[in-house]
Amino acid sequence: MPRDCLGYPLQCWRELSTRMPLDELWPRLRLPARLRDDDAALFRGASLVFSHVVLSQPLDLTLLRRCVQPNARLQLHASSLPLAPTPAWFQELATFSVASLQGARRSCEGLTSALPFFRSLCTLDLGRSEPMTNQQQGDLVHALETGLPALLSLRLRHEQLTKEALGALAAWIATRPVRGVGLVGCGDAAPRAFCTALHASDTLHTLDMEQSPLGLKICRDVSPGHWPHLTTLRLHACALTARSVKKLLPGLPARSLRKLDLSENPIGDKGLQLLLEWLPASSVHYLQLANAGLTPKGLMALASTLRRPSRLVTVYLENEAIDDRSLARFVKLTAQSPTLQYLALWHMAVAVESAMDMVNALYHNQKLEVVLLGSSALTTRAAQIVDSCYGVRATRFSWPRRHLRRRHWTSTRCKLRSTVQ
Repeated sequence: MPRDCLGYPLQCWRELSTRMPLDELWPRLRLPARLRDDDAALFRGASLVFSHVVLSQPLDLTLLRRCVQPNARLQLHASSLPLAPTPAWFQELATFSVASLQGARRSCEGLTSALPFFRSLCTLDLGRSEPMTNQQQGDLVHALETGLPALLSLRLRHEQLTKEALGALAAWIATRPVRGVGLVGCGDAAPRAFCTALHASDTLHTLDMEQSPLGLKICRDVSPGHWPHLTTLRLHACALTARSVKKLLPGLPARSLRKLDLSENPIGDKGLQLLLEWLPASSVHYLQLANAGLTPKGLMALASTLRRPSRLVTVYLENEAIDDRSLARFVKLTAQSPTLQYLALWHMAVAVESAMDMVNALYHNQKLEVVLLGSSALTTRAAQIVDSCYGVRATRFSWPRRHLRRRHWTSTRCKLRSTVQ
């Protein structure tokens, strides 16, 4: 939310919030790393109106206390935390209403012992932290069993998790209306009770497995009726093949599922074809298939599907070994989609021919809004063509890929409307 929009209309936001949820307009208020004294009261008032306050920069707790209300719901990213936060620091942080906390690499040591103090915590993400020691796992188990009444979403590193910790996690899933579960990294096979509790959960909305052996087990054991409210499924780098996809799709809740991410799995053209046959009967609008081992044949099959009316709004591809001619044809066909709004082609070899087809075809598409291109794969001439056609509308910027590897990429964003000069 721009700072200039907070002053005059703040009373309007307060009045509007009594009539409709502001989540539908601006769900989060982002605080800057530095705040002028005369702005503190402004942000303090705004924090009452907006449902969440996002902290993605290191902020001093004293300053935080000045610029947000005690009951403002905070979302803390890993970059908000000190390099080595102590238990005392986390206890002081717990005096705020922290709704979401993403642990940094070295945050487990102080965090796990302070978890019982976070009474408002709804989402805890320790997927980026170092593997927990037995003592830290014991603290987590104690917190799950005796505290954290609001916690409904938990993401952990799978490495070195003991059977006791996984057992406590299974009991937490079985006895609470859990909405999100995630495991990151290779670890020992989960006990049967954990898998049973996971499949039996009828409140699960998000399931996130990354480099975990549970990915294959989920594909093998899922059946119709499991996860009736699942909206997001991410099985990233779980060694899935076309055969795994064939077992997985019939058991997925086609009506509720909205986002499907099978990136870094060698499903190939055969797996993609199974997916394309299943998609029309589903409600999926976001499909991510980075490094899926596709060939031009598979890409053309995807383009043919996108040319027809579909619920798919976003398609994400990356690092596929596709020649420029095939990519140009894919873009040309995809631009005819009546429903697609966002297309990402990260690290795809975009040369002059495909750039020209992109410019010609997308110029007349009224639905497609954004195309993301990994600029390291853009030839100089292709970049010049895109820039000359779209001018200031084609900008290179650092794009954070939150759902894949946490790195920054330089991209070309083209906002494509009929008003493009």
